[in-house]
Amino acid sequence: MVIEYLKANGGAWPRNWDDLRNCYETARNDQGRHYCSFEQARACMAVDFEADPKVLAQAKSLHGERPFCVVYQRHGRTGEGPWDPNQRIFRYLTSQDSANQDSANTADGAKPKP
Repeated sequence: MVIEYLKANGGAWPRNWDDLRNCYETARNDQGRHYCSFEQARACMAVDFEADPKVLAQAKSLHGERPFCVVYQRHGRTGEGPWDPNQRIFRYLTSQDSANQDSANTADGAKPKP
């Protein structure tokens, strides 16, 4: 849902749960799986609404470890691996950062990196 929000809002980070409501429903419907309701997700998950996506995009992931934790379960263990929301957000932000750098290089007359 955070990635859906970033996509829909030009890379801006959500300010609160209300910002995420429509994006959660979109992500839930697109997945074609049974997901909990928005209210259930809100009750069991936490999001760091103070995070800065520009700072997150510069984080370093060592040995595939989670570079930051901005989405997590309120109680219990947070997922790990490629499906971890923090890993997915990191991959999305770094792919956007690379695309933006390539666009800037191309605009300056430089060739994009392969």
